[in-house]
Amino acid sequence: MHLLSTRPGGHVEDGGQGVVRVEQTPGDIVVLSAADTTLSLLADAAGQLEAGFPTVRLANLMWLRQPASADMYVDEVLRHARVVVIDHLGAASDWAYVVEQVCELARARGQWLALFSGDAAEDLQLLLRSTAPHEDCRQLWRCLREGGRDNARTFFELIGHAAFGRGARPAPPAVLPPAMAYQPQGELARWVEGAPAALLVFYRAHLQAGNTAVFDAMLAALNAEGLNTVSVAVDSLKNPASLAVLQSLAAKHQVSVVLNATSFAITALDGDDADSVEGARSMAEPFAAAGRQLDVLLKIDVGAHRVGVLPEAALSTAEQVAALRGLRLRGV
Repeated sequence: MHLLSTRPGGHVEDGGQGVVRVEQTPGDIVVLSAADTTLSLLADAAGQLEAGFPTVRLANLMWLRQPASADMYVDEVLRHARVVVIDHLGAASDWAYVVEQVCELARARGQWLALFSGDAAEDLQLLLRSTAPHEDCRQLWRCLREGGRDNARTFFELIGHAAFGRGARPAPPAVLPPAMAYQPQGELARWVEGAPAALLVFYRAHLQAGNTAVFDAMLAALNAEGLNTVSVAVDSLKNPASLAVLQSLAAKHQVSVVLNATSFAITALDGDDADSVEGARSMAEPFAAAGRQLDVLLKIDVGAHRVGVLPEAALSTAEQVAALRGLRLRGV
């Protein structure tokens, strides 16, 4: 019999899902995380591992909130693994039962266990409960915090080397800059001299999570229409370093159109039009400097409160945007 795990003030919050059995076969390496973006990135990297690499299983800690769920997963999957990695996001009490059971299992079965923080700050208490060398845990932690496909590949290469004796130890994870030019996977389109150029801007977080398929498709579609393409991943258009990279690329390639997928960076969610105008000004500067104009549309928030200015701020915002050199307001 299992009792629900309790905390001061009530039972464990599981969103009403109750006891869950994770339908998964055993694997050599099991990685647990509560971050869907991390699991998506690692799934993409695992799918590209060479033949013969130890088998990988990924699971969301959110499914293991109840002790009964954790016990079933330990019995059916974790006890068969040689390596267990927990990317621990949240307070110590959030996954206390799972961590306790995993640590006990690792000591009993001699498993290579890496525990580390799911945040940007290192958690020494988690490192001390690991059976894997602390330096290996730190390097795995840095791979996931930096993100990106290359670092995800390094994540598995380090596990292969340290726990299975495969290959040489990989280099430390690469630090991603605030803004960087992005090259889609696969064959690059040929740059056509004299053709108009389109600049695609998107959040670096997509690059860190390996969530770039939609941008690859957009770039391919633009190429198919006869446009040269340039793309850049940025942390924020409000970051001067990111803005400088954007301006440099726009000027270098004489960009004719910008597709900006960083909507939250140029639109205020509270209805204040200051952020929206400031974002427009950031986009206008490189075009004004190059003596060119960028056609833009003003997005109106129709009730979803995700992007766009509120209707009552639309006229004021439109007037300010229309007055910016380098932009030409074409409509809403």
